[in-house]
This record gives sequence, C-alpha cells and structure tokens, in this order.
Amino acid sequence: MAYPYTADDIRHKLHALQQAQGWAKTAAQLGISIRYLRDIVRGDREPTTAAVQSLCLERIVTYRKAS
Repeated sequence: MAYPYTADDIRHKLHALQQAQGWAKTAAQLGISIRYLRDIVRGDREPTTAAVQSLCLERIVTYRKAS
C-alpha cells in the first residue's frame, strides 16, 4: 500500500492485527478499551494517535483552498 494511507487503510490494518492477536491484546497494546478498538475498526470512530503510531505511521493533516 502506498502513501498516503486513508482512515480505512488504518482500520484494515488494525483489523488484521486484531485477527492475529485478539481484541484484548490489541486493545491493551494500543492503550484503549476493547469497545473503543471495535468502534475504530467498524468505522464509528477515527483511529487514535496511538493506533496510528502502533503501525509505525504518523497522522498528517493538510488543508487546501476550496474550489
């Protein structure tokens, strides 16, 4: 997958991590609750900074002039 990653890309990566490790271990690794992790994976919440960093990525926000 090439840069830039989308929030959906992060969700897919977190889901794969959860599939490999389980909900509890993944949530503990991220320092969040299982419920919060599930909300991220389902798309109900945006990925947290900790979740993004756990994938060795960083969040970069940009803005541009509207057309």
